[in-house]
This record gives sequence, C-alpha cells and structure tokens, in this order.
Amino acid sequence: MYLAGSAQNPRAVPTLVCVHTSCQAVVAEVNHKLRSEIARHEALKAKEEGYRFEAPKQKKRTKAEIMAELEEERAAALATRAAKARDGIVERWAWGEVDMWEESAPLPKTTQEESRALVGLFEPGDVVWCGLHADSISEEDALDPQYQRRLEKVMRARPFRQAREWITGEQMPGPRICPTAFKPGALSRSAANVVARRFLVLEHDEMSLAAQGAVIRWLRDKVALRLRAVVFTGGKSLHAWFDYPDASLASELMTLLAGRRKAVPDGSKALYTGGMGYDPACFRALMPYRAPGCPHEKSGGVARLWYLGGDR
Repeated sequence: MYLAGSAQNPRAVPTLVCVHTSCQAVVAEVNHKLRSEIARHEALKAKEEGYRFEAPKQKKRTKAEIMAELEEERAAALATRAAKARDGIVERWAWGEVDMWEESAPLPKTTQEESRALVGLFEPGDVVWCGLHADSISEEDALDPQYQRRLEKVMRARPFRQAREWITGEQMPGPRICPTAFKPGALSRSAANVVARRFLVLEHDEMSLAAQGAVIRWLRDKVALRLRAVVFTGGKSLHAWFDYPDASLASELMTLLAGRRKAVPDGSKALYTGGMGYDPACFRALMPYRAPGCPHEKSGGVARLWYLGGDR
C-alpha cells in the first residue's frame, strides 16, 4: 500500500500495488472499492459536521456572448451551404468569354487603352497605385539613409498618381494595380494611407475559367453586386472587379466565398472551412492585381479585358 505521491500518483491517492501481472485486475477492483469507501466515509463525516456539497456554479453567459455564438453558428452553416452549392451555381450560371464580350460595354482596341479603362473606373481625383510589388516604401524607411536608393527608385517610378494622370499620361498603368484609393503624397501601399475601398476584386486559382465565369455572373445577377470589369490574367484565373460593398455585406461575402476561419494555435497559418474556395486575401485592401496589357510571369500570356461594365 502506497500513500506517498509519485509521478504516476501525484495526488497521493491510497493505492494498493502488486508486481504480479496476473494480479492487475484484482488490484484495480480493490483500489476502486478502497477509494469509494474512503470517499463515502469522508462524505458522511463532512455531512455530520454541517458541510453542504454544492455543484460548482457555471458562469452565466452574457447576452453578447450568446449572440456571438449564434452568429458564429449561422456563419458556419452559410459557409457549409456555399461549399455544397458551388457545383450547382457553376452548372446553372454558365458565362464564358464570348458571353462576356457580348454583354460588355465596347472594349478598347489596344492594351494601353484597356489598362486606362480599368483605371478609369476610379474617381478622377483618386490617388491610385500602379507598379511593381517593390514600388512602395514605408515612411519610416523613407527617412532612413540606408534605404535612400530604394526611396529614389520609388520616387522615380511615381506609383501613386491621380487616376486622371494615369489615364492621360504616356506611361501605361501597371503591371499591377491596387483597387484602393490612397492619400495624396503616399509612398507606401499601407493601411494607414488608405482613403477608400473602391473595388472588391475576386480571383480563384483552382476552378476552371468557365467555372469562375459562372460564379462571377451569379454574383452579378443573383447577389446583385455591381460588376465593373473582368480581366483575364493570361494564366489560369479571372479577376472580377466589383464595386466594394458595405461592411456587413463584405463580411457575408467573405464567409460565402472564402469560408469560415478555424481557430488555430498562435503563429499557425489561418485555416478556412466551407465556402467556395476563394482566397480570403481578396478582401484585403492592399492586394495588387494584374493590369490589362501586362504579360503573365509564368505563361507569358498578356492580361486582357474580357468585360467592361456599363451603367448597369
């Protein structure tokens, strides 16, 4: 019989031990009876001394906590339904390249005019970023002498210009464009410099072009998002430019298209379940997208406008 604590018995519960393997079943039964009798006598003694046993009280949830839990359940259900509905949407809402051309406003005749047409979706006075990924420098680095050469490069490129200047200037906008309006004088494509979310650009790298077209049409005609342009990247995806919806609808769309984020350990990559498989990064304000007229790095194909919205 052991009463002292150990690694196997840290609480020092009274334990009968036998070294014979054949005795283990008997030892387990005796230990159970022994501990039950000890607990029963302790309970009787405590009762005689006036102690009342009460189950621990559970913390009462607030109304906000209950509502948050219900909302999470609703969103998770929406993400699950969206995943199951995708194939049906693709089959019912077919929308291919020729269909887009036929329903489009007149498309520009040259790639430079196409890139200008895309920038023309912004307000004329909007400061629009067009350039390479590296054409951005933080305000802190801009003041640091060791980044002087990079600052000079960004200043020469002048990636932040008003939409009207991009449209009338000689330089073709691109090769990337951000669907966001920035502060005048910005040097950094950062959240602190965002003035307005003008467009929501959706892309999908796994569905076929035909399937992507069907979902785009469904979002336009069934969900009633205003579609402004569709850009074929020259690779395997379409970029659908929609007017950016209000915050509530944007949140709903993220659940519908990208799914619901799962709880993961700190530092782990975010995981999403359900939804239609769209990248949640589409909902970030600072993502740059390929401008028409610019070649695809892998395929060499040139990005082209397949659809340009009129006054719908």
